[in-house]
Amino acid sequence: MKISGFILSLTLCTVHAGTILDYTGSPHGPGGPLVASTFASSFTVGARAVELSSISFGLGGYPSMEYDTTAYIFSNSGDHPGTLIGSSHRSFGFGDFPGQTMFNFYDYAFSGALSLAAGGTYWAALGKADSGYPLYIYYTSNLGEFTDDGAGPSLTHCTTLSYPPDGQWGVNTPSGRIRALPPERRLQAAAVIQTVLLPPEGGVPIRRQPEIRGQCADAPLRAQP
Repeated sequence: MKISGFILSLTLCTVHAGTILDYTGSPHGPGGPLVASTFASSFTVGARAVELSSISFGLGGYPSMEYDTTAYIFSNSGDHPGTLIGSSHRSFGFGDFPGQTMFNFYDYAFSGALSLAAGGTYWAALGKADSGYPLYIYYTSNLGEFTDDGAGPSLTHCTTLSYPPDGQWGVNTPSGRIRALPPERRLQAAAVIQTVLLPPEGGVPIRRQPEIRGQCADAPLRAQP
């Protein structure tokens, strides 16, 4: 099975410089797993170090469902996420999502600014607990749909069938190979990735609703210990 490269539809905000990576296109999807999963995309900081204050993801969910999620920032370890740098937890209750096919950005603010070194590669990740209805995590395969002003996106991505992430990342290369997972879990990972990240043939991108989007969250959310 060939899996094309993708990056999560995300926005990165800093303490002083404002938005350093901004998704401006129409997201692709939908799709999402019922099982606990964590998805990660890599990015590279520009010539100046930054103090990351928040991250936003493009999400959709069933209005009559509760979801437990956490955003993460990891260091880089070869071709997959390494050490956890920071996290921000957010729960969604009944009515928080207008609909699973309605794309909006949702902010995750870190309890303290995360120091990211100039030229460093890092991973932005979003994890979700088991749910009775899929959480729709939107993505794109077009780097041209990002505006970068201090950080550059990439199509390198990873998946783990765990939440919180257990470090057993499946690394998805452009050729579609899945590595870094025990053999018995590779088919599971492939099935989840197929469900979440590949739109159906003839699928129509979901229209964005920017008015619900947060720009560099001001008030910290509760951070996961």
